[in-house]
Amino acid sequence: MGKLLNLAVYNPAILDDADFRASFVARQDLAASLLARLSEITPRGQAKHHLILGQRGMGKTSLLRRLALGVREDAALVAVLLPLTFREEQYNVHNLHTFWLNCLDALGDYFEKTGQADKADEIDRDTATLMRGDIDVEGSAALDVFKRWAKREGRRPLLLLDNIDFILDGLEAQHWSLRRVMQEAGGIVVVGTSAAYLEATADPKGAFYDFFQVTVLEKLGQDELIACLRRLAQARGEEGRKVLNVLNSDPGRIRALHDLTGGNPRTLVLLYLLLELDAGGDVFSDLERLLDQVTVLYKARVEDLAPQARVVLDAVALAWNPVTAAEVAAATALDTSAVSTQLDRLQKNGVVEKVGLSSTARAGFQLAERFFNIWYLMRHGPRRQKTRLRWLAGFLRGFYSPAQLTERALEARLPSAKAELRRASQALAMDNFGETKRILEALIGEDKETEWNPASRDLLRLPRLLRLAAARGYGDKLLTWFDEQGHADRYWPLRVAFDAYLHGAAKLMDVNPEVRGAAKRIYDWLARARRIQTAATEESGKPPPKHKGNTRAGRVKGVFARPLFD
Repeated sequence: MGKLLNLAVYNPAILDDADFRASFVARQDLAASLLARLSEITPRGQAKHHLILGQRGMGKTSLLRRLALGVREDAALVAVLLPLTFREEQYNVHNLHTFWLNCLDALGDYFEKTGQADKADEIDRDTATLMRGDIDVEGSAALDVFKRWAKREGRRPLLLLDNIDFILDGLEAQHWSLRRVMQEAGGIVVVGTSAAYLEATADPKGAFYDFFQVTVLEKLGQDELIACLRRLAQARGEEGRKVLNVLNSDPGRIRALHDLTGGNPRTLVLLYLLLELDAGGDVFSDLERLLDQVTVLYKARVEDLAPQARVVLDAVALAWNPVTAAEVAAATALDTSAVSTQLDRLQKNGVVEKVGLSSTARAGFQLAERFFNIWYLMRHGPRRQKTRLRWLAGFLRGFYSPAQLTERALEARLPSAKAELRRASQALAMDNFGETKRILEALIGEDKETEWNPASRDLLRLPRLLRLAAARGYGDKLLTWFDEQGHADRYWPLRVAFDAYLHGAAKLMDVNPEVRGAAKRIYDWLARARRIQTAATEESGKPPPKHKGNTRAGRVKGVFARPLFD
């Protein structure tokens, strides 16, 4: 049997090249695209420099390593470029002298990895010479040595710079000097990453304004996550069979976890290892175990903040839904201007992000890394928020489960649910709103008895009822009843979707992304049926009759003609 594939969560540098290449299952198309762009660089032409933006855990460090491997393994690329990798954070960079010394050190590492120990030793001697005597902060001498080595190798240095924002912050007074070097024909090529947009690129009068080609790393979609887990499982051989079984038999579990973890590639590896260890868990226990794995990381992130910034972070995280600066000020008793200052700093550091809201022109704020928000809720949130999270996990599991699995669970627990929903719709069609509420209350009460909401999928037959309620003018009444009876938290995505159906799709922006994903799907089902009905009406030229005859059968005829979510 072949060697078992090793995996790394936080530091891909610990993997050898073979294991790293096999475990690089996300961002493959992007890596290929960036390598193709690098192949356009000529030995003496002007370079195009790249900036890759992505939240923490989005795979920036792994992507840089994959580019380095891709260049080394491609004869045409390696003939032009000298791929140099650096430590993840270059905290020591405060002038160009230090930066160019770091580049020489990275070149020495490259020589050592490629079996050229004599050159690595020579680099060390050159570096030692440069460190003696007075330091030239402009780095002219160190740059000359670095250029001499590049000329000797006959290739252009490709600087793969993680957290380039730290570097540019340290070189703030020397941006123009660095830009001049980066613009030299046949000179260095830079691919940098950052967790937030760079201030240095935002100033129209700055050296790096509109200078980089920018690529933004988005979260993995549900299908991407499942595909990546499948690739890892296949690469792990016998050990991965349990994970493949979960992917084939219970995709709803994975899709629910995707919505709750934010599609983060780092969490992808944690999730894979968890599934391999315990293939028989449920969504909420999976979530708790994943959160335990990141506690040290997230706790340190909070503790690194200044006291007032922690207060603001706490308010944003516990709100869960996007909040305005004024709402944070009200929750914390801080002055709004002080809150705005802290939010700006947190945004600059990639901790929070701005989002639009339906009810105001003011920006809303939410935590940028969604799994961080889930961790904060579970560790510091009040009982109600934790309960909402548990209910959401159950709702999503039922919502994303294959229909046939849910039908079997429904038959075992709630054999009369379909008939009851039909009765509720019939009552509403006859304007008997009280009977509709009574039936729904009984049905939802039965659903509450289940641990992970197997009936939630069947209760999503409610959109037919919701469309009817909206058409007959009972939409807001039904929404109010839902809230007053305490059902809004348990069926949060459904409630949000119906609100958006009644008052506009922009309402979806007012809720957190964990709820929004399922809510958007439900809203689309509702809206699609309305569009179909509108199109049919326009084609016929006749408005759809609200009643057909005076009999009970006539009043409800046609209400159930279409299959659910067609």
